Amino acid sequence: MKDTVEENQSIHHSIKINSSPVLLYRAITSQTELRKWWAPRVINSRGIIAYSEGNEIEMRLIQQETNRMVRYSWRPTTWPENFPETTITFIIEDCGVSRNKTGEGVRLLVLHDGWVDENEKTEQEKTWQQALLAIKNYLEGKKFKIWWSTEIDESKFQMIKFPALKQFLDKIDKDNKGKPEKKLASKNIYDLCRNIEEQGQWYMKGESSEVEFRNGERKIFSILKNGNILFCWRELETLLGKKTFQFLTNRLSLEQNIDIHIGKSQDKIPGHLLIVESLTQWLIDVIHQCGDN
Repeated sequence: MKDTVEENQSIHHSIKINSSPVLLYRAITSQTELRKWWAPRVINSRGIIAYSEGNEIEMRLIQQETNRMVRYSWRPTTWPENFPETTITFIIEDCGVSRNKTGEGVRLLVLHDGWVDENEKTEQEKTWQQALLAIKNYLEGKKFKIWWSTEIDESKFQMIKFPALKQFLDKIDKDNKGKPEKKLASKNIYDLCRNIEEQGQWYMKGESSEVEFRNGERKIFSILKNGNILFCWRELETLLGKKTFQFLTNRLSLEQNIDIHIGKSQDKIPGHLLIVESLTQWLIDVIHQCGDN
């Protein structure tokens, strides 16, 4: 330990967000929402988060007041045993969301206390600066780049919220001049996306030609602007393991009544042919299996 700081010295940040206390509270307490702006891996039941493979942090709920305050303990598992845990406190101030047209909404105060190492504190300061910008843009419905990973090509894809995804899907129908199969493709894909919205995050390619659905850093499938769903089999096989992958792709073929070509790197499935209910459950099962591996 090179430098020390007085114990309990705090990192203190404040940011104004054009949102409501209810939505902000959900963003800092929901496992699904935390994955969208804070870290790709969050498992509330185990009290852990991780920004990258093998770099886990113990983050456990200590106290909460609905729509007002949340407090977590926070300690990387890589820290020396003599390093105590730190404490993160989120405080939500309602600035008058009914007047949001004038820029008022909510203010999020973040206190991160308990530091005993200057270098660790400095690194976490950088993390908070990026994370708070992410939660602001996320809740305000703006595109933003994920900041926790160098593995995903951030120059091509940016995270989006559901309204932007709906515009992309509406364009499938519009660009094809209302052709019946494209109209049905747009509807089927919209219904599918609504069904799995809580299971992951959406990322749009810069020129709006493709939208990826990801669970954390795991790419599950893509939506193409021509109304097709794209599955990349090699990526899914890596995520699922060979045995599980073969079982699930066989099941997909039977349930959707389509031919699957796992010998190829990918398959495109026309959106108008989708059987939405069974595909919804199939995707949820795939995500759960990925999480178990």
